[in-house]
Amino acid sequence: MNLKYNFLILCFALSSVIHAKTKVWLDYDLSFGKLGREVDDGFALIHALKSQKSLEIIGLSSVFGNTNNMKHQRRWSYKILDKFDARDIPFFDGAEKPLGEIKHNDATQAMARALEKEKLTIMAMGRLTNVALLLKLRPDLSSQIEQVIVNAGRMLEYPIKFGKKGIIFPDTNVDGDPDAFQVLSENSVNLTMIPTESMTHLLWRKRELRQMRENGGISRWMAKKAGLWRFFWSLFPGAPGFIPWDVFVVSFITHPEDFYCHQNIPWAVKEMENDAHTLFRKRYRKERKDFLVASYSLNSSHRGTYCYHIKSSHREKLIDYWNHF
Repeated sequence: MNLKYNFLILCFALSSVIHAKTKVWLDYDLSFGKLGREVDDGFALIHALKSQKSLEIIGLSSVFGNTNNMKHQRRWSYKILDKFDARDIPFFDGAEKPLGEIKHNDATQAMARALEKEKLTIMAMGRLTNVALLLKLRPDLSSQIEQVIVNAGRMLEYPIKFGKKGIIFPDTNVDGDPDAFQVLSENSVNLTMIPTESMTHLLWRKRELRQMRENGGISRWMAKKAGLWRFFWSLFPGAPGFIPWDVFVVSFITHPEDFYCHQNIPWAVKEMENDAHTLFRKRYRKERKDFLVASYSLNSSHRGTYCYHIKSSHREKLIDYWNHF
C-alpha cells in the first residue's frame, strides 16, 4: 500500500514539473497599430498569448521607446488582449521618461507587488527604465527575479553588420536609457541577452507575410499590420524584409531548442566609439556612447547568457505555431 501511495505521489510530482508554467512579466514599448511604426512588440505579445500553455503571464507594462504615447500602448494592448479574451491579465502604465527624470510609476509598483509573492522572469523588450527603477526602489527583490531577458547586447570584439551595405544598428534599448543598464550591473540580476547578432538572418519577407495571410485568423491580422513596416525596411536599410526583434525575447522561453547561447559569459556596460550607421549617430548625437557588451575576455564580475544564433527554421516554426495554437 505504501509503495503504491509513494508511486502516485511521485507521478503527481513529475506531472507538476512537466506541466509547470514559466511565470513571466512582459515590459514593452508597443507601437503595434501605429502607422509606419515597428510591429515587433505586437508580435511578441501575441506569441506570448498564444503560449499560455507554457507561460503564465502575471502582468504587462509599457515603457517609452518605439512610441511615447502611453494611451496608444494601453489601447492596443487591450485590443490584442481582447482577441484572446485575456483582459484578466493586468496592464500597467510605465515610464514615459528615462531613469533620473521619474521617481515611481504604476508599472514598477505592480512589479514589486508581484515579486513579493513569487519569482518571475521579466521579458524586457524596450528600455530597461521600469526594471531599473524597481531595483532602485526595492533592491531586496532582485533575488525574486529569475532572469531579465533583453533585446540588447553585442560582443565586445566586433560589431554586427547587416545587409549588403554593412549597416551597424544602434542598440536603441541601451541608448534610450543607458543609466538603467548601469543599475542592472549594480544588482545581482541574471541577465539573458538576445542581440541583433542572433537574428539578422530571420527576416519577415513578402513570402512569410503571405503565408500568414493565408493561414487566416490572428496571423492574417498580424500580416496586415506588418505590411507597411516591411515596405519601409525595403527603403532603409534596403532589406527584403524586417526583423521582428522582440518576438525572440519571448520565443527564447517557448522554443529554447532553437537558440545557441554562450553561458556564464562576462558582461558589462562599457563606453566605446559610436560605430552605428550615421543616420543613428545623428539621432543620438554622440561620438562615444555606452554599449552593453559580452565577452569571455571581459574583466567583469557579472555573468549572464548571450545568444549568438537562432536556427533559421525558427521563423517557419513560429508561423506554424501561430496558426495551430
